[in-house]
Amino acid sequence: MQPVTIEIKGDAGSLTVDPSKLPDEIYAAVFAAGLKAFLEKNMTTYTKAKHPDPKARSAAIFAQAQQNLEAMYQGKTKLPKGKEAAGVAREVMTEALRLAEKLVKDWMKANKIKIADVPKAELKAKAKELVAADASLIETAKANIESRKTITLSPTLFEGIKVDPVLSAANADKAAKRKAAIPTVAAPKPAKGKVPPRIKATKPAPQVTVQ
Repeated sequence: MQPVTIEIKGDAGSLTVDPSKLPDEIYAAVFAAGLKAFLEKNMTTYTKAKHPDPKARSAAIFAQAQQNLEAMYQGKTKLPKGKEAAGVAREVMTEALRLAEKLVKDWMKANKIKIADVPKAELKAKAKELVAADASLIETAKANIESRKTITLSPTLFEGIKVDPVLSAANADKAAKRKAAIPTVAAPKPAKGKVPPRIKATKPAPQVTVQ
């Protein structure tokens, strides 16, 4: 089993754990604790208020645990996101997936497979497989993020960005068409016998003559 990186709470840092170095009894305890958390998913609705009968509530909870176990066997369990995902921060996982997706696209180009012919969902799924199979992508992602923090660019470097009038006009046209496609809602008519409130005219501002 590959090492697992766990983020320590309070942004204190992270620890990489090598499961092969854990004694059998410790590994079994850690595995059981994690397994318990997955088996007890989706149980927040089984409260005493909604299930006042203790026996019926226990039976429903057990049935949910069985469903969770079956989902795990079939690989349909939803994995936690962000920092909960194997102890990997969301920022790191996003970067790792970006790197993995680029590797997938590079492989496709090398094998003369058009990227446009493959659904984006399949590309993302394959990228997730690569991240799960190769821990070096996580480490590379961490290094990339840390290196970005050391980059300081002068604001003047961003000056001179020119707006393409053709693109600007096309985008404005698209926005106008989207706005025109939105159905307008007529203002409600005043109830019979009622007069709509009068709009008071605003007084013109007094003119001041400077001598």
